[in-house]
Amino acid sequence: NITQVSQDHKKQHWMVAMGKSFKNDNDKFIYNKIYYMYDKDEFKSLVSEVYSYLTSDDSKEFERILSVANTVNKAKDENVLKAFNELKFRATLKPHQEIGVSWMYNLYLKGVPGCILGDKMGLGKTIQTIATLALINKTATIIAPASLTGNWEQEIKAFYPKLMNKVKIYSYESSINKQITSEIIIYDEAQKMKNELTQLATKARYTQAEFKILLTGTPLENSISDVHSLVKVIMVDSDKSLRYLSNTFRKNAVELTRKLINGIYLSREMDSSILQAKLEIKNEFLYLNEYERKVEENILRIYNRKIKNAIDSHSAFYNDAIVGFLRLRQLTSNH
Repeated sequence: NITQVSQDHKKQHWMVAMGKSFKNDNDKFIYNKIYYMYDKDEFKSLVSEVYSYLTSDDSKEFERILSVANTVNKAKDENVLKAFNELKFRATLKPHQEIGVSWMYNLYLKGVPGCILGDKMGLGKTIQTIATLALINKTATIIAPASLTGNWEQEIKAFYPKLMNKVKIYSYESSINKQITSEIIIYDEAQKMKNELTQLATKARYTQAEFKILLTGTPLENSISDVHSLVKVIMVDSDKSLRYLSNTFRKNAVELTRKLINGIYLSREMDSSILQAKLEIKNEFLYLNEYERKVEENILRIYNRKIKNAIDSHSAFYNDAIVGFLRLRQLTSNH
């Protein structure tokens, strides 16, 4: 964490050049065998940045939260799963989903203000989130792209309808003018807030909640500024720490940030064990009630149209086909 990095600063034998000309190795600033060259004004700025960080209450609180998050294991928690099984949730979680739910719920119990679930598409970020909300059992607001708000409502009704009394669902656009007072906030497709200067990101940063869950299938490693923007949605007071990290360790900022947020970030690929579990074949005849038949008809109509339009325009239709199958599977998972 940043404290350790700062302590490392103090332990090093520092060699600093205080001018604009550098004639040999002894006239360079050395840190961890990496050579930097600064003029006088640049070095003053560096010292000011370090001092400002080390004396900041916000930075100390940021580090405290991350330290707590790092104590939460990314593993199944039998106590959490026992409590979950008592809820009579209308679906069976996959092993990797049990890990995700255990992790998110334990972060909440530890008082960590939020997390980023970055599982790739198809691993069930939605069902993990609904399961976590069921365990927390508090008021929640789900903010998602307009095209997904209906899907959230359908899946909550399918998996845990009791939540409908506690949950509000808004699109990103409509949430701008809403006064959100829920205890839990979910941001689906959170990469929409990767630019911290946008109205969406600004509103999300300053909207208070006990716990925020950010869902994204987009790799965060692609841009340091994207990562910082999402972390600030969870912890608005992290700004000074993140700027310190970027400005002081320019060459290693991406690697250090990745290590720094490890406790609040979980991202998994579709590995062979998960794929094998999904490929197990089990034939069953299901009898759908009237509501479920209507949902099935809507899913088929929507995704058949999407696939046909993609074929007509010579575009790729693979993702639409996969999502369509997932929606049908989710519809029948409570049988």
